[in-house]
Amino acid sequence: MTIASQRQASPRTLPKTDALARRLVAELGAVVRDRPHRWVMLSDLWRLLGVSWEETEAAAEFAVSQGWVERTMHSVILLEGGRQILKAQKLRSATS
Repeated sequence: MTIASQRQASPRTLPKTDALARRLVAELGAVVRDRPHRWVMLSDLWRLLGVSWEETEAAAEFAVSQGWVERTMHSVILLEGGRQILKAQKLRSATS
């Protein structure tokens, strides 16, 4: 799914894509840990997410559009926006 098709997607699709993109960021963060400039194969994240390849690609594209990751053809890298998502997730889990 491309960003253009996401814009045309139903309102129900975007929250699912947002949630999956946040999971993708979390899995990416777990894989790279303290190596912030490490590229990870999207196929590795696809296996961890346990969803279809199309959903994984849509989540990656959504994460790119939000500034959470950068993507080359087959790899993604965590950006500062993605690190902020991870910090917020850690904070929420620590306070709940």
